Amino acid sequence: MKFQLIRGSTLLGVVTHDSEAGQHPWDVGWLEPSSEFDAVSELFVREQQYFDRLVEMELSPVATLADTKVVLVAQAQALQIEIMRLGVRMSALEADWTQDVTEIHIARNKVFWR
Repeated sequence: MKFQLIRGSTLLGVVTHDSEAGQHPWDVGWLEPSSEFDAVSELFVREQQYFDRLVEMELSPVATLADTKVVLVAQAQALQIEIMRLGVRMSALEADWTQDVTEIHIARNKVFWR
């Protein structure tokens, strides 16, 4: 199934749902970005960098200060708030159906949402 990814009134692209990749409560798909996506792509890139850093810390044998992790989580949450500020929704291309999105992450062209 294909969805239009809409933030506020801006079409960010088309997402092809991958029904085999998601695990409840997450849906997963692949983004074909529109030219308007460029204006917000940096938000998703920065958020992913924070998550990547947190994963590195978790996998590292060297102890990391808990305060550093808390700061990174807070920074990622602030970006998610900014991403969601205008409202995000998925609108099905083949049906008259729209889903409000409560959280979304985009890593390169892979989209995770719920």
